[in-house]
Order: sequence, then C-alpha cells, then structure tokens
Amino acid sequence: MKFINFFIITFDFFKVMFEVWISLWPLFLAAVLWQLILRIPELFLNYRAKKSGVTDTDHMSGREFEIYLKNLFEKAGCKVRLLQGYKDHGADLIVTDKRNKRYAVQAKKLKSGRVGAKVIGEPLRAMNYYKCDVAMIVTNQNFTKQAKEEAKIANVVLWNREELIKISEKLKNKR
Repeated sequence: MKFINFFIITFDFFKVMFEVWISLWPLFLAAVLWQLILRIPELFLNYRAKKSGVTDTDHMSGREFEIYLKNLFEKAGCKVRLLQGYKDHGADLIVTDKRNKRYAVQAKKLKSGRVGAKVIGEPLRAMNYYKCDVAMIVTNQNFTKQAKEEAKIANVVLWNREELIKISEKLKNKR
C-alpha cells in the first residue's frame, strides 16, 4: 500500500511539474534567447579578435607583446624604439608618429582580467623622463572603470583589446 501511495504522490508531482513546464516554456525560451542576444557583441568581438590576430597576444609573453606592438606601430608608419625590459622608467616603447608627436607607451599583457588604476602613473613618469608628448597604456584585455577614470583625469591614452582589433583591421585592409 505504501508503494502505491508513493507512486501516486510521485506521479502527481511529475504531473504538476509537467503542467508548470507547459505553461512556462515560453518564458524559459525567451530567457535563453535573451541570453544569446546579450552575448552577440562578445561573440562578434571574439570573432574579430581572432580574424585580426589579436587573440595571438593572449598566448604571448610580456616581451613578445611589446614586440607585437612595435611591429603594429611600425606598420602604421611610426618610428618605434623598443626599450630594455628593466629600468625602463615606466615605458616599454617610445613611439614617434608621422607628425613627430612622441608617445611613452606602457604595454600591459594579461591572460585575462582587467588592468587596474595603479599603472596609470607609469607612462606619466616615462613621458617626463623621455620628454614625450603623450602617455599611453596598451593592453590586450581591458581596463577597470577606475583606471579609465584616472586616465581621463591624467590625460593618459588607453588602448584596450577592442582598440587593438580596430587598428589591426585597419592595417590589414590598408595592404
């Protein structure tokens, strides 16, 4: 008798769950579709990163990333001086553009995550030391909100992953 009662209760439970599912499946479907729609920009950015070669930077060492940036700036028509890896006074590259504007560039290569605000001072120090016009930080990932705010106040140019993709795409289309 207990078994039959258990079976009836279990059957009733699944019957109710099925009825709930039947009535709510459009909401579940809408939630799944909404999540897919929200991911479209991220998926598109990942596609562009792969196509432009920026995803290759995720597997580079810090020095390899600096060399990657050197080559990128040179393709853009800039003169680039790659500094030694230590005692660089806060810059990894000194870039001179076509208008003779000098940039102290700090490269921040990360596997994942975001570059924080504490690095904002590094290229500013280098800008003064190397007598540059502009301080710049380039990363293969992104920046924290605080880093963006402090960079804006200090007039430090920030290039994130999306900016690297745009530049790479422009240079590939320029060929």
